[in-house]
Amino acid sequence: MARLLSAVLYWEGDEQEGKRLIESIPEGVVYHLDNKNELLGIKIKFKEEDFEVLREKVDLVLEQFGEIEDS
Repeated sequence: MARLLSAVLYWEGDEQEGKRLIESIPEGVVYHLDNKNELLGIKIKFKEEDFEVLREKVDLVLEQFGEIEDS
C-alpha cells in the first residue's frame, strides 16, 4: 500500500530563489509552483510504499528550504 503525503510550503523570495528551490526537489516528486507577487507556493506530493524512502525525501526537501532560508 502506497503512502501519500502532501505538503504545501510558502515563503517570500525572488525568481532566483524559486529556481534554486525547484532544482532541489528530488526526482519523482510532483510539485506545483504558483508564482504571484513574489510569493511562491509549492505543493509537493510524495507517493512511496517504503516509509523510510518517504521520510528521506521529506527530510531532503525540508533541508533544502532551510538552506535557502539561511542564505
